[in-house]
Amino acid sequence: MEVVKAWGECRPRGSAALAFAALKYRVVHGALKKPVYRFIQRRCPAQDVEFDGLKLRCHIADNGPERFVIFPERRAAWDALELSVGGLEPGDVFVDVGANFGLYSAMAAKRVGPSGRVVAIEPHPELIRRLKFNINANGFDNVTFFEAAVGADPGEATLYVNTSSFAESSLVAEGPNTRAALRATPVPVRTLHEIVETAGLTRIDSLKIDIEGYEDRALVPFLDTAPRHLWPRRVLVETIHTRDWATDCVARFLAGGYVLERETKSDALLVRPPG
Repeated sequence: MEVVKAWGECRPRGSAALAFAALKYRVVHGALKKPVYRFIQRRCPAQDVEFDGLKLRCHIADNGPERFVIFPERRAAWDALELSVGGLEPGDVFVDVGANFGLYSAMAAKRVGPSGRVVAIEPHPELIRRLKFNINANGFDNVTFFEAAVGADPGEATLYVNTSSFAESSLVAEGPNTRAALRATPVPVRTLHEIVETAGLTRIDSLKIDIEGYEDRALVPFLDTAPRHLWPRRVLVETIHTRDWATDCVARFLAGGYVLERETKSDALLVRPPG
């Protein structure tokens, strides 16, 4: 049985800490960055860091969002995080479809507090393990986990895992990973409506979805079957892989009365007017 180190035991030390600081504070440049980065990967593949008051364990070798936390240089990632959880208040309900290693869910759990709810949905077995670790490291007991992909119909599907960047894994066979080294992994599939009902939610204040080109298969059936009071007040949809959509789910939300509040290169924020 694998012994999992407590949070704090994976802080970089010695030469690894010096290399980490050199990268984080941009002391090294150009061709020197790659060998320093590889050194950190070998010596300290998992790093315990604090991010906006959260305790997180991040792995830099195989997952882009975890690298973002350690080396926060991508402005788009910051924007998406703020758009998703920035409007949350104590007592709110947040649904995270494609929860990855738990950054959004942890941020939401902190903001909605003990009286709020977070539903974290993630199919990748390793990422769900990391997600649960990060939530538990912060002592949050307001998060419900679902280890499943979200699709139009319940059952089983193949998750095409990008072994060098878990965040780019997808149910779309020829989606964003066409040139990547993929590992076919069977995963359970549940509908969003069924997950929401199983979680006992009576409303959703904010929903974030980032499932690499499968967003439409998760969202459109939900809008078709869920009662209107369950429709999210705010929805952040990743739109990078719209070429893989079978249906324009942003247009479907707009047809349902939502307003496009903000659009970036990678996301669309949709808001349902009161009433």
